[in-house]
Amino acid sequence: MSEEHKRVIEGLDVLKEKVKALEAQSNTSKEFVVLNDFPDLIEKYCISNGIKKSDICELAGISSTTLTQALKNPLKSTMSTITSVANVIGYQVLIGRS
Repeated sequence: MSEEHKRVIEGLDVLKEKVKALEAQSNTSKEFVVLNDFPDLIEKYCISNGIKKSDICELAGISSTTLTQALKNPLKSTMSTITSVANVIGYQVLIGRS
C-alpha cells in the first residue's frame, strides 16, 4: 500500500472518530419528556406550528377520539398511539428508569 493510501485511510479514521464524538454529543443534548407531559407537549406543538389537533390525527393515522383519550390519560394509551403522535411532532419514544 502506498503512502498516499495510508494517509487517506488515517484521515478517514480521524473523520470516523469525529463523527462518533458528534453523535455522542447529540445524544446527550436530546430533550426528554415524561409521558404525563405529553398533552402539554402536543398543545404547545400545535400553537407554535399553527396546526390543529385534527391535522396531527390525520398525519398519525388515528381518530380524533383516540387522540382525545390519549391526551386525557396518556398512561392508558397504547404504545402505537403514543408512538404515532410522537413521530408526527418529531419525537421518538424511549423507555427509561426514573
